[in-house]
Amino acid sequence: MPDVEKEVCDTSQGVVLLADIVGSTALYESLGDTQARAFLSEVMQAMTSIVTVQGGKVFAEFGDEVLCSFHDPRLAAVAACALHENISNGYLVPGSSERQRLHIGMHHGDLPNGEPDMLGEAVRLARWAVSHAKPDQTLATLDVIERLPPMFRAISRYIDDETWDAEGDARITLFEIIWDMDSATVAGLPDGLPIKGPWSSVRLEYNGRRLRMDSNHPVLSVGRYPGNDLVITHELVSRQHFTLQFGRGRCTITDRSTNGTTVVASGAKPEVLTHATAVLAQRGELQIGHNPDQSPAISLTWVCE
Repeated sequence: MPDVEKEVCDTSQGVVLLADIVGSTALYESLGDTQARAFLSEVMQAMTSIVTVQGGKVFAEFGDEVLCSFHDPRLAAVAACALHENISNGYLVPGSSERQRLHIGMHHGDLPNGEPDMLGEAVRLARWAVSHAKPDQTLATLDVIERLPPMFRAISRYIDDETWDAEGDARITLFEIIWDMDSATVAGLPDGLPIKGPWSSVRLEYNGRRLRMDSNHPVLSVGRYPGNDLVITHELVSRQHFTLQFGRGRCTITDRSTNGTTVVASGAKPEVLTHATAVLAQRGELQIGHNPDQSPAISLTWVCE
């Protein structure tokens, strides 16, 4: 009798996750082959253990990369966060005080039950996502984000709709799954932030629409692209113009635009942001563009509560 189950289960749907160790080539140059190989092997063992504990299956290891799969997208997101946290907090780069870092890419698609098809779409898109990820970043395609529970969608933010297949002009939308809200909030602020701020939520208003940020929804994005939390279709607005981050009772804004964002806090001078981060406190106005001498074409208000 033929193995019917094997015939119908050659592939299934799930998440392909590729985790890559940052700076491995430089380690060989600075430490030599023996010491670098021993350190990377230790980190790789820790990575495979984390994946296994979270219910993932490791398909392959490539010296400084772990390729694995998860049938449950939620567990894939949990594993990505655990990988960043455990490797970052548990391993220092030999000969320095710098923490070891990873970048991770994920895509949802067909999973082979046997050996992975390295040229298959799921693996290629996971590798493409990780190639765009910065150190300490997890980038996931929209196919992953759409299948995540609300908790993870709340800490995911739109990055861009990058070109994937140049010949076919196909575009794949990328999101970042934030694993360390405090680091994301403090990033870009030269003087840091207080240990804990006084606010429990932040209210953003535009054109009669009101959105709220709090511990359950700590990231909010504004831009022209439909994937943003607040979509503003105007020629001055970038695909993702800015993001707001809320954590530990404080709120920051990060400009990601072409035309900039002007922050006008109550009782303060206007502050122009161009790919920079600032603290939002009490109440004020966010203006698209950076010409304070002219009436803004687009203005949003915020209130910290």
